[in-house]
Order: sequence, then structure tokens, then C-alpha cells
Amino acid sequence: MKAISTSFLVIAFFLSLHVSGQPEQSMEISFPTTGNCYLCKVRIETAVNKLDGIEAVNWDAVTDVTTVTYDDNQIDAYEIMQIIAFVGHETEWYPANDSAYAALQGTCCLYTKVIDYTNVQIGYLGMMGIWVWQLTGIEAQSAPDISLIPGQGNGSFSIQGKGLASYDRITLEVYTVTGQKAHTETFAPLENHQVNLQHLNSGYYIVLLSSNNETLYNSKIYKH
Repeated sequence: MKAISTSFLVIAFFLSLHVSGQPEQSMEISFPTTGNCYLCKVRIETAVNKLDGIEAVNWDAVTDVTTVTYDDNQIDAYEIMQIIAFVGHETEWYPANDSAYAALQGTCCLYTKVIDYTNVQIGYLGMMGIWVWQLTGIEAQSAPDISLIPGQGNGSFSIQGKGLASYDRITLEVYTVTGQKAHTETFAPLENHQVNLQHLNSGYYIVLLSSNNETLYNSKIYKH
């Protein structure tokens, strides 16, 4: 009798997996979100909790950081940040909706906008396999065969690409994992260009190559 019961439970378990689809993929992200009071906390957390796949959300008024745990099969970080911006709060990659921000007047302690979107945020979520494109309009296009190869020296890299010669000028930007620009340079499109990042601290960085608002290459690197 016990064997029959056990078999039934095993069958029921696999049936439940089949019905539910893909197994849950929990992810946790943290990102700056500008606010000022308890009503801001309620507004931010309520907006996020209305989304499908949200497991937990907390906005910390001291650090101005939102932490969200969510099911990666049902929602992504883009939607989470966008819904917060839609209800009137700045997020790391999306500015607050103007009309929603204006509507906060008289409803709470209206916060001051402080995030500078002219220096676009790149990184962090990219480190988790989620690439966030620049707000300046640079989009991914078909790119030449490009490789970023570490050199023998500490912080030395070589950019190699057979199709680079067809571009006028190449802009190289290096961002920290928190989205701050750490290095930028422009160079002629040679097939082999040497990059010296010895001045940067050890750690992970995001490298972006572009030409005339066309993204040619992006990669994660580790600088020893």
C-alpha cells in the first residue's frame, strides 16, 4: 500500500511540473530609486507588487535603493524599473514620468530629482546577463568580427576586428558595474588597437565600442 502511495505522489509531482511549465527562476536585483517619505515607499512597492512574478520588494528610504526578488520566467528587470518610473520615481536606468512626478505635489514630501541621465548607466544588470542599452539612442547593429584580448601587461587589452576599417572613428567606453563611466577614448579603425586600462582599479567592467551611434561590440572584462 505504501509503494502505491509513493508512486502516486511521484506521478503527481511530475504532472505538476508539466502543468506549471518552466521551473521558477528566482533573481534578486538592487538599484537606486529616488524617493523621500513613507508614501513614496508605499507607492513604489505597491506598483511593483502588481506585476506578475514578483516575490518580494523593498524600498529603503535611507539608502534610496529598491531590492526586488522575482521570477525571471515571468518578468524582467526592464519592466520592474519602468513601472516604478511610470508612477513618478527615478530609477537607475529610467527617469520618472513627468506627469506622474508632477502629481506627487501635495500628496507626499515631493523628492528632488538627482539622477543624471546624461551619463548613461551601463553595467550591473549586464553583469547578471541583462544588458541595458544606452538612453542616448545607440542601438545594436550587425557588427564586424571583434575580439577583446587581454595583453601580457596588467590592464593591457588588444581590440582586434577584420571589419573595423569600414568605420570612420571608433569610440571606446568602459563602465564600472555600477554604471559609472571609468574610461573613454576615440581611435582610428585599425585592425589591432591597444587599450591601456592600468589606471583602473581591479574588478569587473563593461566595455562598449560604437561608431556614429551604432553599437559595434559590448563585453564584460576583468581587470586584475
